Amino acid sequence: ATERLAEAQTLASEGDARNDDLVVQSLSDFADTASSGSQSLFSDYTSGGDNTSIDKVNSFATASSAILSNLSGNISPNTSVAYKTAASTVTELASQASTLCSACSKAELTSLAQSAVSFGKAAGSKRTGAEPTVAKKGQKPTSATNGTGTPTFAQPKLPSVQLPTVPAVPTVPTATTNTGDPTKPLVGELVGGDDDNGLVVPGLLGGLLGN
Repeated sequence: ATERLAEAQTLASEGDARNDDLVVQSLSDFADTASSGSQSLFSDYTSGGDNTSIDKVNSFATASSAILSNLSGNISPNTSVAYKTAASTVTELASQASTLCSACSKAELTSLAQSAVSFGKAAGSKRTGAEPTVAKKGQKPTSATNGTGTPTFAQPKLPSVQLPTVPAVPTVPTATTNTGDPTKPLVGELVGGDDDNGLVVPGLLGGLLGN
């Protein structure tokens, strides 16, 4: 198991992305081999009670912790999951050994714990850009950047449309009715009034009318 871990460290230190698959495979093999080998030692301890088996597990965990600590600085995003699995395996094995034999010497995992904290901060710092600000209902939206300096804006309001007014229908004048004699004004003009001798000689008018 230790050889596979050393192999992963060598490949990762080259800084070549083409080695990522090999680094992942080496770390995965290390975790599997470390787990199976330690379980055998735990079985020896529970059956015989020999502290030597627990001491071997703790010594292995201490050495692996130091290598993983140095390896953390060369871990790429493509190999980070395999690295975390390998580190968790070492931590769990040391914890199980301490539970089985509290009087036995403990594994030294301080360097691995510190590397795990630094590794988490480095992974978080790679996340650039702020989340866009979403305006709540009734609140004016605020501009935000997407991490590249490009501002984002709220959806513009559409202009209101003024509908045309319908012209009023014109009023149709009503016809007036006249119930009087339509010949009266004409006759009046011909005969004249009481104080007027008229425009036509009455005798002539009488002849025309048959009087």
